[in-house]
Amino acid sequence: MRKFVLTLSLLAFLFSSIPVVEARGRAQKRQNAAADRHDLDRIRDIPHLKRLIAGGYLVKIDGSDTDAYAIADELGEEDPGNRALYMHGRPYTKAFLKDLLGRAHREFGREYKVTSLTRTWEYQRLLCKSNDNAICGGKGWKRSSHLTGATVDISYVGFSKSEHRWFRRELDALQKRGTIIYIKEYAQSCYHIMVLPTYGKGSKAKATKKAKPTKKAKAKKPQKKKKKRGKKRKRSR
Repeated sequence: MRKFVLTLSLLAFLFSSIPVVEARGRAQKRQNAAADRHDLDRIRDIPHLKRLIAGGYLVKIDGSDTDAYAIADELGEEDPGNRALYMHGRPYTKAFLKDLLGRAHREFGREYKVTSLTRTWEYQRLLCKSNDNAICGGKGWKRSSHLTGATVDISYVGFSKSEHRWFRRELDALQKRGTIIYIKEYAQSCYHIMVLPTYGKGSKAKATKKAKPTKKAKAKKPQKKKKKRGKKRKRSR
């Protein structure tokens, strides 16, 4: 009887984890599709990372300019000699952290922990040796979105129920606007969030798309009128 109960418990646990795994896989596919769509580099190694920093594609994110969040000790722990380099991200990722965690800090008075930012493929391979939850694919949708420099992990350890509700509401709203893709990680107790280049300018992008067809339509009408006038002139001659 005891073995039967244990077996049922194990099966219940396995089946309960399936939706989480599927959700994680879907988010991973969407993140990689977005990276391809926006032509974001996957960072190969330290020299590649340094070039992106020097070119201004990645900016420093170390939490020194805010009380809203700090960088956790675990960030870059697999390669401590280059830890300062991993404390960089896309400019819009930094803007997202400033906005979201700034408001959360004012709401709850907490200093939040950023546990991961940019990674290189070399770093990801090191992480895969010690972390079963790490994404270890080298091609296609199985690549980690941290390789783009656009993704951030925010720890939710110690969150109250009201904080969880607040973060879920805010992140859901941003995801619906098409400015982030996120998943709540249970093994690592963090919100894994890829910030898209559309962050902060989603409404402008929509306005531009709507304006283009209108301009084209207006441009065609004068051309037709010119042709008609030309025919009239020929007839008059």
